[in-house]
Amino acid sequence: MRPVSSKMVLNPMQVAAVTGHKTLQMLKRYTHLRAEDLAKMLKVKTTQYFQTMRLRPDRAGIDRGFQP
Repeated sequence: MRPVSSKMVLNPMQVAAVTGHKTLQMLKRYTHLRAEDLAKMLKVKTTQYFQTMRLRPDRAGIDRGFQP
């Protein structure tokens, strides 16, 4: 399942309600996360955090490939 909007944030209970899963265990069973998607999300969130804090990740020893 792809997100409708990258700005939309739902907690697991809300996702289960929308998808019709009765338990989080069933949601977890039928959710197949892709490592590439998680890595992209983490990089975006990390970059946003450092930009908000006006820091460069490479100066903090994180993600040497960061380019502002």
